[in-house]
Amino acid sequence: MQAFGGAVGLVLARAIVRDVYGADEAARVIATLVMVMVVLPMLSPALGGELLTRFGIKSVFVVTAILCLLMLALLSWKLPETLEEPVPFAGVKSMLYTFVTLLKSRAFCGYGFCVSFVSVVFFSFISAAPEIMISVLKRPPTEYGYYFIIIPLGFMIGNYVARYFNRTLGINRLITIGASIGVFGIALAIIIQLLGFHQPIALFAPIALAVFGNGITLPNAQAAAINEFPKTAGSASGLTGFLQMSFSAVAAQMVAVIYNGTVYPLLLLMLTASILSLLCFRWGLGVKKELSV
Repeated sequence: MQAFGGAVGLVLARAIVRDVYGADEAARVIATLVMVMVVLPMLSPALGGELLTRFGIKSVFVVTAILCLLMLALLSWKLPETLEEPVPFAGVKSMLYTFVTLLKSRAFCGYGFCVSFVSVVFFSFISAAPEIMISVLKRPPTEYGYYFIIIPLGFMIGNYVARYFNRTLGINRLITIGASIGVFGIALAIIIQLLGFHQPIALFAPIALAVFGNGITLPNAQAAAINEFPKTAGSASGLTGFLQMSFSAVAAQMVAVIYNGTVYPLLLLMLTASILSLLCFRWGLGVKKELSV
């Protein structure tokens, strides 16, 4: 039920950005939006660990409920309608037809699957890192939360780079750069582990570098996916979000299945997702190059 309500914000926030800012500015604004949507969940292990240690498990739900009530009050007070010409809901059949139309677009699929596999990288890390920190590296939960802070920090810096260089480098070049950094960072983490460095910083630092690349890729790929069909920005945002969360949920389960008491299954899964994000983007970009020719 909580996810049912939370999905509204995930989907509509990106569509609202597209309504208000248009195609040119959407990538820059979505970079800020994505930073908030990703960094806050990444910071939550530190907050959750402290709440759990000091006040018990019930405090986590109390704090979540209070934050939701504050958001409800703020949105009711401040959020206007952003769609200039509201479109009445035509039914589930029409919605599914729109989704099929989106999935028939090679360009949309390229950007959408790029977003999905980038999300797999850090959601799989979020799901497995606590177990690895405690069981493999033998560190307490509170220490994990503080090491984990460098992950959202890397993402925030990547978002800043995406915003700063958006106009000079363009969306597609930034996606290429970010996805390549993501692949390099995870490959570096594997190499460092193979060399015998099993300290927390030896794992978290290269992953932070990979997530820095994700911070460049994700907002640009999301904006590009939505911009492919500006008249159905809400549907494009919704389908992108669905793919993103679905792939991440499957990856989180895979991490548990393939875990063997070491860090390597997680890193190999993340490396595979990073490579696929780059390949999907290049595949989707190919059709746009063909059309331009």
